[in-house]
Amino acid sequence: MNFHPLSVHFPIALLIVSWACYVVGFIKKQDFPFKVGSLLHSLGLIGIVLAIISGKIDSSGLTDMPHIQTLLRRHELMAYGSIWSFGMLWLWKYVRHKALIDKLPSWEKWIYAIIFLLALVFMGYSSHLGGTMVYEFGVNVQSVP
Repeated sequence: MNFHPLSVHFPIALLIVSWACYVVGFIKKQDFPFKVGSLLHSLGLIGIVLAIISGKIDSSGLTDMPHIQTLLRRHELMAYGSIWSFGMLWLWKYVRHKALIDKLPSWEKWIYAIIFLLALVFMGYSSHLGGTMVYEFGVNVQSVP
């Protein structure tokens, strides 16, 4: 059984909602949405790690499909870019955690939110490439007996 298709959707949802919570916390200047966003960000980052590991395991048998190797490599590269982006954002948040709501200048909060949104776009493109491999090329799709 392929674990990768089961593990990729939760981090996407967690990180999208995390971004929304951060933005609400920034706009309303409230700590609770920021804390929820921080928790979801952490869980989403863990989920991306699991998705990448499961993707590496599940893609090990795809060497006999040379026509999708370029697409697979691009999908992997975007996934690594996503984990790096969200990891750096998490580190930024961790280093400045108390200041993000109370003391940071408004422009830095919005720079953080914009970079987070760009990381979501990055992850979305990786997801699109994964969906293309499944729905256009039938990668790891098993027929029903």
